[in-house]
Amino acid sequence: MTGPDVQEELALKDYKLKFYISGKFPICLNRNEAFAVSTSNKYEAELIMCADMDQVFKKNTLTALLDTLLENPDAGAVTGVYFTKTFPYRAVVGKYSPWSESLEPKREALKSQGFIAQDGTQTLFFKHLQFFDVIQPVDVFGLGCVLMRTEIFKKLEQPFCKYVNAYSTGGDFTFNGHSEDMWFCNQLKQAGIKVLVDPRVMVGHVTEKVIIGNEAEE
Repeated sequence: MTGPDVQEELALKDYKLKFYISGKFPICLNRNEAFAVSTSNKYEAELIMCADMDQVFKKNTLTALLDTLLENPDAGAVTGVYFTKTFPYRAVVGKYSPWSESLEPKREALKSQGFIAQDGTQTLFFKHLQFFDVIQPVDVFGLGCVLMRTEIFKKLEQPFCKYVNAYSTGGDFTFNGHSEDMWFCNQLKQAGIKVLVDPRVMVGHVTEKVIIGNEAEE
């Protein structure tokens, strides 16, 4: 994904690569450090790409995401598609669920933790996208394969990522089991930053097997 021919193609677009590797745990510390360093004056980067170590990327991943972002100047980020590691292998992209009867008991908890946008949308619970044959806006995505404009971070508050669960919210099980990127997606929604999914960028997700689409390959 970052070989000489890819770097040559990026150079033709007036871009060059710089690498930053972070191995901190939990993963929220890893991401927060990477975002802070990559958007600092040290790098003066215009774009930042997140690529997780348990992903399998095609050669054109970076250049395809870049082309999509350049073709959509109103978008702050573009994500590829990968799937959960467990059956039924759902796509890790989605859109926030509208208010429903089942969500009403959670309204106050969501409000207290900052998961209600100015337009009244709840920004935590979502439906996985099932059809993604075209480039389209999404609310939720994983941070394993995403290209972002660094300027969007000026509109966000630190920590950019954090776990939201019963432990971090003082025992409120409304938030049990939500990963660190849910807070990041919430921040983007609150700031009005548009995110696109590019279904042409299909990424493998490594477990005991490689998850590609709704199948597991050896």
